[in-house]
Amino acid sequence: MSERLLSASEMARSKTILDNPIGNGLDNLRSTFNSVCNDKDIPQTLASLDLLNAQSLTLDLLLALLSARASRLLPSATKGKNIWDDLSRLLPNVNTDNFNLDHIKPLLRTALADKSRDDEIWGHVYRIFDQHTPPQSLPTPIHQTPWTQNTGSIVNSSELRQNVDPLLKAELENLYVGLPNFCKTFFGDHLDQTSKEIFRTCTQGQDPLFQQGWNGWPADAKESHVLAWLDCLIPKLEALAAGRAPDAAAQRHLLTRPRTPLEGSVGRRSLDIGFVETKVRNSVEAQKFRYNWSHVLVPGELKSNSNADIESNAWLDIAKYAREVLAAQDTRRFVLAFTLCGSLMRIWEFDRVGGIASEQFDINTKDGGLQFVTAILGFLWMSKESLGFDSSIMTCSSDNQRFIEIQRDGQTERLIIDEVLGRSRCIAGRATTCWRAHRKDDPKTPLVIKDSWQYTDRDQEGMLLQEAAQKGVVNVARYYHHETVRVNGTDDDIQSNIRKNLDVTKAANYGIKRLALPPRASASGPGQSMLSPRESIHEPGRSMPSPQESVHGPGPSMPSPQESVHGPGPSMPSPQGGIHGPSRAVPSLRPSLLGPGRSMLSPRRSISSPSRKGFSIGVKRASADSDASLPPPKRSCSGPRSKTTDKAPPNRVHRRVIVRDFGKPIYKASSRVALLRALEACIQGHESLHKAGILHRDISINNLMINEDEENCSFSAFLIDLDLAIKEQRDGACGAKGKTGTRAFMAIGALAGDEVHSFMHDLESFFWVLFWICVHYDGQYGGRVVEYFDHWNYIDTSILIPWKCGIILNERWFFKAADEYFTEYYRPLIPWVERLRRIVFPGGEPWVTPDTGLYSSMRELLRLACEDEQVACEDDTGRIY
Repeated sequence: MSERLLSASEMARSKTILDNPIGNGLDNLRSTFNSVCNDKDIPQTLASLDLLNAQSLTLDLLLALLSARASRLLPSATKGKNIWDDLSRLLPNVNTDNFNLDHIKPLLRTALADKSRDDEIWGHVYRIFDQHTPPQSLPTPIHQTPWTQNTGSIVNSSELRQNVDPLLKAELENLYVGLPNFCKTFFGDHLDQTSKEIFRTCTQGQDPLFQQGWNGWPADAKESHVLAWLDCLIPKLEALAAGRAPDAAAQRHLLTRPRTPLEGSVGRRSLDIGFVETKVRNSVEAQKFRYNWSHVLVPGELKSNSNADIESNAWLDIAKYAREVLAAQDTRRFVLAFTLCGSLMRIWEFDRVGGIASEQFDINTKDGGLQFVTAILGFLWMSKESLGFDSSIMTCSSDNQRFIEIQRDGQTERLIIDEVLGRSRCIAGRATTCWRAHRKDDPKTPLVIKDSWQYTDRDQEGMLLQEAAQKGVVNVARYYHHETVRVNGTDDDIQSNIRKNLDVTKAANYGIKRLALPPRASASGPGQSMLSPRESIHEPGRSMPSPQESVHGPGPSMPSPQESVHGPGPSMPSPQGGIHGPSRAVPSLRPSLLGPGRSMLSPRRSISSPSRKGFSIGVKRASADSDASLPPPKRSCSGPRSKTTDKAPPNRVHRRVIVRDFGKPIYKASSRVALLRALEACIQGHESLHKAGILHRDISINNLMINEDEENCSFSAFLIDLDLAIKEQRDGACGAKGKTGTRAFMAIGALAGDEVHSFMHDLESFFWVLFWICVHYDGQYGGRVVEYFDHWNYIDTSILIPWKCGIILNERWFFKAADEYFTEYYRPLIPWVERLRRIVFPGGEPWVTPDTGLYSSMRELLRLACEDEQVACEDDTGRIY
């Protein structure tokens, strides 16, 4: 028989394998195998493989193949982007205790052979996926801490829709529709009679606006046709209601520019339809500006198909608009919105717990037509407070200055708001907003006002700051005042003050949970991995770059994570000698080769914690299943539904904290030395807080502040944000709703979610903060987006953990990562960040035994780094600090 001719795809695959050899990428795997055989005194032959626990070797093999360039170029064997995608989804399954390794052993034997060919190895990889389809999901143990990441935790990202959408779906786990009395609750009784009169007028006369439906309603319900129809109808409704509007009603106008992106968002976002103030419209159009999300009072979403009134379609789209509005308007407590799918309408309310919506109504029926009139008049006439603006933040009519008033020491103080410092870009969450302010009678002393929405069972940040001040804690923002915000004379919370005690148990979808569908390995696929990042510079004064601005550039391949796992890599001459933390006995992150398997993602810790049995990891869904890409164990918009019992909906309370230390985020430091000194001071602040019995639990680039203004009496560097802090002596659960921290900076053990949070996790987070700054910032040139690290915002923790482990495993791998990704400005810090890695991760693994000596070791290293001439010399000026 003649030899079968290769197909075009097989020839292309062969060429890719030939052009991108694995090289010595498997040397360390083979060395580990031989070493284990020697330890067991068994022959170094492939037959001995059956005598060993193959799980750890298989993990090493998969990680090695993931680091090979060919894995990103070879096509997927399933529905993924490439074979890298397939292997990354297989990896978490191999790491479980009940995974059958038999079908992988042929690949392992081939890889361990001395003279194996690359085409044989990759051939076995493809056969794995031919023989075996991983299960769609693995059960999540009850004891696993739920993941509550929201869109407000995204850092240094272009916020592409394919990345943000799955995260937003997970954030809106408390999304209820079909609530009775919704419209009456938010529009009030006063509109009832007026709406009835207006609608009755619409049905009368020789040419009525409404007969068997609204006249002129486009039968195809195309967006452009519906926009034109509304543009024509709403002024007629306003004219019919002339003289009936409340005296204080503002003049508002319909905004219909669905193809024009609005200013003020990170990604490019446009709005189908919405309401803005008429004076804003006149100003924008007269000066030919673009509309901004800060102008939008009520966003709307149009769909031509009535079947689009579902979570994965119209509901998610209107939520995206609400997120932009909430982010752009610093005094907005909640947002009212609407969807119109065909002729089916819903009214929405989004707040810091999630979203709720009215019952669906058809505007072309008599009852629905009346509700439509009520909604339109409500949007046109409602006060700004009724639309969700915070009336506790007032504006002085004489000078247009904004201010708040507080009761402090028996006196009323007026605090003038100078500027917005930051606002979290999320819907459900703490939604922190900070303003710089000053007392009216003391303009030279800066204050910072911070508003956030806290769970009712959490320690109040203001009380923790007050306690810290009383105990003499240093380098933590100093307490000035705290209170619960009051609106309309009532403590401001979600369930009673905003939703007016609407009962979500009456919602049409209450008690119906979508079965959790596993996400893809990355919200946007594995991208270029660590080897060809898509980067774009974020210049000062600009929003984060759009995808079109990204710059592709190849980079050197990263070494595989199995290199030097059991010991330090090649020695590196460290500057000015070495600082070493206390020696500790550190078990390997990998499961024992000869003993019972143990998860590399949850190594044992010698710290008091609840008993653990590891945690399961959901298998990633292929990238083709884009509508199901949800971080587990959150809800999915599609898939089978099952009845379940919902817990009582969560509630959040509007808290206000005022501190008397003002600075800028640490990544804005004027020099490398200033950055390192600030980091040292913040570590000192954390230690001082820890000694006072308070654990911070959210170390991130936005919670470490620096003050370089000599006229500012604030600390030179300090910690802020005790929202997630707890008193360490408390027993039992802390009351937090899931893992704590900002995921890009969270310690590996904290990401795993099966450990009690320790001060050691926070100290590890300081390392990740410094690493992140060195990758994303370039001194005075601002920040940038790096595609590989952008994935850290979105990928499941079961993938993020191995990625983080890869960076800290050994000296060689760290240097390759730093050499590829550190900005030119921070390259002088590479040897010092490496030495910090050795201190924080002894033996290339996360901490095992709590060690308060780590505080002094880290601070001493940072002080020595400041004395390094390479670090102190600023390239642009040549000055030495």
